[in-house]
Amino acid sequence: MLSEIKKAIDLVSKYVRDNNVQQSNELTLSKYRKRLFKAILDIDQDSFRKVTAYYELAKYDFPNVWDAVLYLESEEKLADDPEKIRRFANRLGKTPKNILLDNANREADEKDGTSLNHQSQPSENISKDDFNLLILDFAQYYDERKLFNRLQVLFIEMIDDVEELKRVTSTTELLALLDGCGLISRTNLSLLYDTLKITRQFGFESTITEKLPAFKDIENRKVTTFSPHTIEMYNLGKSLSDPKIKTLDQRYNYPVLKRYTDSWDLILDFVPRGLLNKDKIGEVKALLGR
Repeated sequence: MLSEIKKAIDLVSKYVRDNNVQQSNELTLSKYRKRLFKAILDIDQDSFRKVTAYYELAKYDFPNVWDAVLYLESEEKLADDPEKIRRFANRLGKTPKNILLDNANREADEKDGTSLNHQSQPSENISKDDFNLLILDFAQYYDERKLFNRLQVLFIEMIDDVEELKRVTSTTELLALLDGCGLISRTNLSLLYDTLKITRQFGFESTITEKLPAFKDIENRKVTTFSPHTIEMYNLGKSLSDPKIKTLDQRYNYPVLKRYTDSWDLILDFVPRGLLNKDKIGEVKALLGR
């Protein structure tokens, strides 16, 4: 036990030293670094493996998450930036993820002069029965309108295993996958609220408000769970006509064309191939603009 404590202290000291943190009687840390530090202490081996896989760190053989984080920050893949924090946090377990995302959202609201308890922010603490009812109604609403493929694209950056995401065939299965990852719960409905706003399905509010009065004013809610890049991919999917889909199929798949069923099918194929990352999506848009 003493050796483990000493090892932890050594790692913390190295992290502080390598990040040029001012040292006095107390450490002087930014809010970002405080919550990152706290989250790292709760990262288990499974989350470390997911971070390693997502950022392709296996070749560096980092012995611990501290060294991995130092590298990610040196490469500017992790920084005091909402999108980068969200991307990193989505690889983590529920506790460290909440530490990063909840605090990040709170600080962003403080900068905007708002609060998480703002009137337009629906309360989040419903009973298990109400939560199950909400999931059932939410899934039925999207499936009836044949919007399931759009949801797959919206959530593609939140699910580690894209193939698993592709295997689900209904909104209910998709929500169960998100629930299992700790992304939604009866005390955290943010993802559902934001999904309704981004997909502009405000009609759902009128169908559920009588059952769940707190579920209202979605249109005025500030989106906090989706990155700008995810929203950009979603908007791209809405804009792709059949001729444009064929153009992209020919450009990126010739001579073995994939003949996508729709734009969402194309995006689900392009994302894991890296064709729509932040550095590439502009090229795709430019090609379609010719």
